[in-house]
Amino acid sequence: MPENRLKVPLAVSQDLVKHIRLLALAGRRSFDRYLVGPIREAGWRPITSAQKTRKMIERIGIEMENPAYRHTISPRCKRLVQVSLSESMAAVGDASIFFLESMQADAIVASGEESIEFADIIEPPLAEFREVNSTKSERLFRETIEAIDGEELKTAFDPVRLGNPEQKVQMDREVHSLYRQIVVASGRNDIPKCRKLIAGYLIRSSDREEYDAHEVEKVIDALEQREPGFRRDLMDMLEADLYYRITRGIIEGDVAKAIQGIRKYSYVFQGSPDTRHYYDVDRLERALYQIITDKNLWDDLKK
Repeated sequence: MPENRLKVPLAVSQDLVKHIRLLALAGRRSFDRYLVGPIREAGWRPITSAQKTRKMIERIGIEMENPAYRHTISPRCKRLVQVSLSESMAAVGDASIFFLESMQADAIVASGEESIEFADIIEPPLAEFREVNSTKSERLFRETIEAIDGEELKTAFDPVRLGNPEQKVQMDREVHSLYRQIVVASGRNDIPKCRKLIAGYLIRSSDREEYDAHEVEKVIDALEQREPGFRRDLMDMLEADLYYRITRGIIEGDVAKAIQGIRKYSYVFQGSPDTRHYYDVDRLERALYQIITDKNLWDDLKK
């Protein structure tokens, strides 16, 4: 965690959001240990308010649209988190995610004193949770894929089969609709929405035959010209999203979702060790391929 941080980097806020969502799946004890407890221990005491967390989130969200309020969002989000501490763990999770997503949406919010303080408070315990969860996920993943038979593993390895023409048409429509939304958001210069939409488009389409890499690159290049660093932030968002999908799939016992996420991660990032979660995903991929080898399934999977 760097000292004298001037703003909360997009990659950090994205990663923290995903780990809070994973933390919510780990149970109340873990949620208290790695999120609620550290916030309280940092001196952010609970505040009682006539206005509940959900209503405060709605109001702050509306005010973020007005440039005149941008400098007030960070301190108001701190108060939001403190109010949530007097309500419930779910409220703390909602308030924390809203605060972090507000940092992603606006550089002024990300530069706020309270935003930097909040990220500095929760980043170390969530990094600890990530380490614990990574080890647990790898063990659980190994146990799950070792236990299923060869036919189940083949189905999980290739979970989307577009033999059904209606299914293929529906997926094509969804992809084209998403691409049109990207073009519209780009025309409005809505950079945060463009990042989110393109990340979603890449996750759904980058490994499909009809994926038009040239057109996507043109859009990304144009946005990079308007907003230097757009490509880097996009890839950070994409990585955080894929890592979350993989880990959630493992936790929920959805082998197909986990394997699909691992394959997409490898396809998009081409084994680059510079990505934040490279070593975690690499261990899972190695475990998967080792078990495919042990079960002698490579020839079947290539059909």
